[in-house]
Amino acid sequence: MSETNTKSKNPKAAPGAKSTKPKPAAAPKTTAEAPAQAPVAKATERKKLPHVDDKEYVDVVSGYAGGLVYVSYNTRNKIEWARCGDVNPMTVEELREMRNTQRAFFENHWVYLVGENADAVISYLQLDKYGVGSQQHEKMENIFHATPEEVEAMKGSFTQAELENIAHRAFGLMQDGAIDSNRMIDALELLTGYDLRGELE
Repeated sequence: MSETNTKSKNPKAAPGAKSTKPKPAAAPKTTAEAPAQAPVAKATERKKLPHVDDKEYVDVVSGYAGGLVYVSYNTRNKIEWARCGDVNPMTVEELREMRNTQRAFFENHWVYLVGENADAVISYLQLDKYGVGSQQHEKMENIFHATPEEVEAMKGSFTQAELENIAHRAFGLMQDGAIDSNRMIDALELLTGYDLRGELE
């Protein structure tokens, strides 16, 4: 008697049984992202040159101990300062000519530009490197109103040309009797490097 084959060629899973057949992997999700934007560069704020008219006047004070005369090569116009501290108005055009033809007035600190528009004119004419503005002039003036200790503390604050001007002015004040303190004279000699007493002998 032959044995009956009860196995099915395509067996079905029993109800409730879990399928062991692998499921196809889900495709990875892709998120569309907007392209990164380059940072926007901030506009650079550039300095503006001061507007100065050639016919504009600026006060020019003498830093020279004694009489000072400037004569224009182009116009032959003469400007005189009788003594240190005297002030004359000059146009920007005249100062440009002075810078171009007789630069010693600035290099030797014979003149300083003062007043409200002085800084703008100094910048416009590129005179910054000479130190001929109001602040430097005030520093020079303060020497003769300072104590001997304050004068000594100023050592190293002036150019050689300025020190020569200080020495000349100090000598004139000593002659006039305005400076008669030995302590002050010692301080001025230390500051300038000049023998001021020897000049009076």
